[in-house]
Amino acid sequence: MEKEKLCLRCMRKIGNNTSCPYCRNDKNDIQKEPYLPLKTIVGGRYLVGKLVSTNGEGSTYNAFDMESKTPVTLRELYPKGIVSRGEGHYCLVNVGKASEFIEAKDSFLKLWRKLSTLKGYKALTPVYDVFEDLGTVYSVSEFLGEGQTLREYLLGKAQGYISWEEARVLFMPVLSAIGELHKEGIIHGGISPTT
Repeated sequence: MEKEKLCLRCMRKIGNNTSCPYCRNDKNDIQKEPYLPLKTIVGGRYLVGKLVSTNGEGSTYNAFDMESKTPVTLRELYPKGIVSRGEGHYCLVNVGKASEFIEAKDSFLKLWRKLSTLKGYKALTPVYDVFEDLGTVYSVSEFLGEGQTLREYLLGKAQGYISWEEARVLFMPVLSAIGELHKEGIIHGGISPTT
C-alpha cells in the first residue's frame, strides 16, 4: 500500500483525496516536534501515523504494519525531560539523565514484554511486538482507532450514569485482567474514566 494513499489517522485507504472521507483528517497536516513525523518508519516495518496521546513516559501513535498490511497502535518510550529528538528522529539522552533513561527503558521493556505474553483477556489490548529503534524502545499492539472513553460514554447518556447491569458487563473483564496483572507483578496505573 502506498503511504500517500493511506489516511494517517484512521489508517484506511483514501486514494488521492486530501481529506479522509471516513474521519475527515486532512492529509496535509504535520506532526509537531518532538513527536515522530508522519510517515516515519520504525522497526523497519511500522509507518507512523497521527499522535493519539502523550504523557510523561512517552507517546502513542496510530500506525500501519507494512508487513501484515494492518493498522496497529505504536507506543514510543520518550520520557519528558530525559530525552530529546536528534537528527534522523533519533532519541538523544539529555546530559546527566543516562541512568534515568536506562531505568525507564528497562521498565518499559519488562512491562510490554510481560503484557505480550498475556492472552485471552478482553480488557487487555493484545501486544504484537516490542523492539528497539532510533535510540529508544517501542511496543506495537492492536489498533485502538477512534475508541470512546468511559467518560465520553457517560457524558453521552442523558442521566450521566449507567445501571449496575451495564457496569458489570463493562467492568468484570477489567477486574479479571487487573487480577492477572497483579499475579504477574504488574501494578496497573492510570485507570480512570478517561483511560
